Amino acid sequence: MGQPSGNGNGNGGWVTTRVAAAALGVKPRQVRNYVSEGLLKAITEGEGVNRRYLVSIESVEALRSRRHSEGKLPGQYRDVAQDAAEPGHTSEDAAELLAKFAAELGEARYRLGRAEARLELTAQAESTLREQLVRERERADKAERRVEQLEARLLPPLQEPRDAPETARQDAGRVEDRNETAEAQTGAREAEETARRPWWIRILGGSLP
Repeated sequence: MGQPSGNGNGNGGWVTTRVAAAALGVKPRQVRNYVSEGLLKAITEGEGVNRRYLVSIESVEALRSRRHSEGKLPGQYRDVAQDAAEPGHTSEDAAELLAKFAAELGEARYRLGRAEARLELTAQAESTLREQLVRERERADKAERRVEQLEARLLPPLQEPRDAPETARQDAGRVEDRNETAEAQTGAREAEETARRPWWIRILGGSLP
């Protein structure tokens, strides 16, 4: 994806600087400053003008807890809290109330950002699976074509030996037919010669000298 910045890689996923800024109640530029200062962990994605930071969710949560424990309000509410003194309420009460609302809003935005990050990861995973499926189909098609080519090369030589026994049987049949024909012709000649002999020789079973 990119090279790590800040303190290293996080294990809880990544969000954009916009989402991290909403969770922390600061501007995206301040998030980049936090990364440079090592307060947030981030990696870079893309090159040139398309380069951007992806911030570790774990580091965002850690910094939010730290800022909350230090009593730091989100920047867009700080000035309002200082001037929000209503009748019956001190400025401290107003600041506390606004801090609560700011925290709730920041939490809502942060959860939305995490949901967007999960959706983005899901979309990336689906895209990766589709690409893998296309590659596997291409490999299967290539393998099938190779098998067909090999069969086309190998099957004709394999068919010739299977035809040879049939040819031999046909040749043997023709030889046997010729033998039977010769025997029949010989028998016919012998019968003809016997018929030509005198009757008394045929009766006595003799033969002419």
